[in-house]
Amino acid sequence: MPIEGKHKKIILLPEDIDFIEKNYHSMSNKEIADHFGLKLQRMRELLYQNGFKRMQLEYWSVEQIEYLKENYKTKGDVELATIFESKWPKEKKWTLKHIEKKRNYLHLSRTPEEIHLIKERNVLLGCYLHGKTWKTRGASEIGTIKFWSTKFSQNYFPVIKTEKGFVHYYRWLWIKNNGPLKPNEYVVPKKNSKSSRLLTLAELEVVNRTEHALRNAETRKMLPEELKKAISIFNKLSKELKNNGK
Repeated sequence: MPIEGKHKKIILLPEDIDFIEKNYHSMSNKEIADHFGLKLQRMRELLYQNGFKRMQLEYWSVEQIEYLKENYKTKGDVELATIFESKWPKEKKWTLKHIEKKRNYLHLSRTPEEIHLIKERNVLLGCYLHGKTWKTRGASEIGTIKFWSTKFSQNYFPVIKTEKGFVHYYRWLWIKNNGPLKPNEYVVPKKNSKSSRLLTLAELEVVNRTEHALRNAETRKMLPEELKKAISIFNKLSKELKNNGK
């Protein structure tokens, strides 16, 4: 059995080492600790000191940490894991969980605007599609009405599920009751209508492209400066990705 040396240091005897070698792969660390009458943490330390390792840990390098800090705001965890696997391959492959866990440990959080930009970037890159989640969650039935949010804001608009997928509900409703619309015609809520609820046909109107652009410009003027900058960055990034894809 182990003996206590100077300063209460626990020392494993040759026969103790022999016992561990014979039983290390058939017994857990807890079972070995109980056999010697030691606490689990102390037993782990003794095992490590004597070369007994359950697995070889692979630590983050300074270069890897710096790369994460420089790119986590513009690249998603899945994309980062792919890049890490390419730049720094290891025995236990990089996964989303590795990146996510390290970000949380370093307190590298993203703002809602940064997350939105990353998702839009992932859609353009082909590594993120809303449609993929429907395969596991189940697709909505035709006729289902949902509220989706616009980019960078909490303004919601209704969509309806059709045989061709989700389409803008108000345009669909107008065409169903009043016939086809021209491509440059838009169905929007009347200015005195509340957009926080599902509107009726009487609360809608058709505007041309120019009027629609003016209304959007008025809405953008009301956005915070930080959000305006985020939109500008997103538009530049989208343009760059599209040009690179040509």
